[in-house]
Amino acid sequence: MPRIDNQSLDVAQYYGFDHIPIDQYARPTVDLCRACAAEWEIEDRDDEIDHPDYEEQHPRYRCLDCGEELTEEDN
Repeated sequence: MPRIDNQSLDVAQYYGFDHIPIDQYARPTVDLCRACAAEWEIEDRDDEIDHPDYEEQHPRYRCLDCGEELTEEDN
């Protein structure tokens, strides 16, 4: 599943990120499972960015919305 650009203004507002930092590493990554990402209607947006293979990360990434561990199905 996609990683959403954490510097996008509407993403920052939705998650309550501080608008001041320009550094993308000052905010958590926005990785979402398929179910939660469906709410974002990714196909109609330009906010999707590249992400690592979730299966190969230790500890594994979790969906920022629901907290579920991301798996191969979410890649």
